[in-house]
Amino acid sequence: MNSPEIMQGMLTKNCSIGQKVLYFDEIDSTNRLAKELAADRAAHGTVVLAGKQTAGRGRIGKSFYSPEGGLYLSVILRPTQEISDLMSLTACTAVAVHKALSEFDITTKIKWVNDLFLNDRKICGILCEGGFHPQSGGLDYLIIGIGLNLRKITDIPQELRNIFTDIETETGLLIDRNSMAAAILKQLEFQLSNLSNHSFLKTYSKHSYTLGKTVIVIHEGIEKTAEAIGFTQDLGLIVRFSDGTEAVITSGTARFPQDTP
Repeated sequence: MNSPEIMQGMLTKNCSIGQKVLYFDEIDSTNRLAKELAADRAAHGTVVLAGKQTAGRGRIGKSFYSPEGGLYLSVILRPTQEISDLMSLTACTAVAVHKALSEFDITTKIKWVNDLFLNDRKICGILCEGGFHPQSGGLDYLIIGIGLNLRKITDIPQELRNIFTDIETETGLLIDRNSMAAAILKQLEFQLSNLSNHSFLKTYSKHSYTLGKTVIVIHEGIEKTAEAIGFTQDLGLIVRFSDGTEAVITSGTARFPQDTP
């Protein structure tokens, strides 16, 4: 059986996410294709799955390194009143991936707002995007994109070697892509069902890679150093500056002083 059939066999019958799966050994971007399919009225829960991306995309227009041996998937959602906030959706997805990995005895930390870290290096990135209806102008669809490094990567670009890793290298585990994809989709279905009450925020905060650390953020148009001290209900990052004042960061990112800008 091919990859979609194997993975779908691992899902529960009442799981609306993953009932239709399109699989590619290689694709330019699963999010790009998912957006095209969504604009062409693809059903809620449709999944695009690939083993390699040649033009993966990250937040804020950055590229996303997507070598062979990873798990790259995008999920099409039809928004409801509860599923419309990209920040909350991204954080909720991070918790779903964190929970799925814990089923394989892998404990990760979540970096605000969309990355998962294992042993202080990034193993997963998440990109959520929305599309608007051409006639009504209202939100028409949402895309959840997930890139997870499963197998050992030997050709990591020099600029990523200190921040990029994979599950096999860190744990020695050879996890089947179908099993991991099914675990993520089942967790995503469950976490999204509780999105409106923000129950995911407890796990998101408990396993944060950001809280308690010194971060560099953009505040009032200026790059500033602060301590990350908490999250708001809508996933703004609460920071405290050296003069004791506090602010909520709702866009951009929070990088660490040792990170390359």
